[in-house]
Amino acid sequence: MNYYKIKYDKYITKLDNLSNVYYYFNTYGKPIPAKYINVLNTIKLNRATDKQYLQIGKNADELAKDDYYSHGKLTIGSLNMNFTLFNTTGNKVTSVLNFIISDNGYCYIETFCGFNILLLNLVKEICYDIGISKIQTFSIYQPETDFLLQNGFVRERGNLLVYLVT
Repeated sequence: MNYYKIKYDKYITKLDNLSNVYYYFNTYGKPIPAKYINVLNTIKLNRATDKQYLQIGKNADELAKDDYYSHGKLTIGSLNMNFTLFNTTGNKVTSVLNFIISDNGYCYIETFCGFNILLLNLVKEICYDIGISKIQTFSIYQPETDFLLQNGFVRERGNLLVYLVT
């Protein structure tokens, strides 16, 4: 019986953590491509309001610290159509992960700040659910590289990190 209680407690803890996780999908006024419709159908999170999403830019200094590439993506924005997953505590954004679904059938992490394992695992689950077999990112920011290597990514070439979704 104790086994089931531990398993139940872990499940409840995960649900509590997910209540603070939001997604935002910026299409820049364009029609939603088919490759993203599967993600929208799979994702089981709260959609962020525009006001919640704008909070990311307000917390960019604290989120990106000395990662200037990520700081630019959080304050200026991305030129790509991407999904943003972010975690909040109160009115403060504590971690952000932007990802892109490529035409070649893989997922590319464009920006990752705050290094929350929950967000990374959500991207892994989404990719698994929609049939994507590879997650890639190019990282020159050492704390990000270290975090990803500790969580299943491998260095492929130079600063390219890859995770094979199984």
